[in-house]
Amino acid sequence: MHDNTCCFLAADFDKGQWQEEVKAMSKACQNFEIPHAIEISCSGNGAHLWIFFNEKIPAKEARLLGFGLLDKAMEVYPNLSFDSYDRLFPNQDIMPEGGFGNLIALPLQKEARLSGNNSFVDNELNVIHDQGSTLPI
Repeated sequence: MHDNTCCFLAADFDKGQWQEEVKAMSKACQNFEIPHAIEISCSGNGAHLWIFFNEKIPAKEARLLGFGLLDKAMEVYPNLSFDSYDRLFPNQDIMPEGGFGNLIALPLQKEARLSGNNSFVDNELNVIHDQGSTLPI
């Protein structure tokens, strides 16, 4: 956002051992009682772990939370390489003047969902039938 705040944090995992690595980050969230949601990406070859905030927070704080959770997941699961981890969204602490920042495909896009992707899943990566129940509204 233009004031360097955000409403969510998303961690992007692609290819490799993405299934095990997103589960490890999910476990780190659970250990700290941080509500989160896992979504299979549009391609079906990765996942996003989403944390939705009740109010806007500085992007820098959201990213620190994300890096802390990744560190904890790596500590608890030292046999995982976390090579599938791509990046966090927001992707920067401060928005460049006049910039838009980086984009992430939002969940629940119709075309991708028809092939079983872009949907929220449980901690074992099984599709949740009531997708709306996953969202913090």
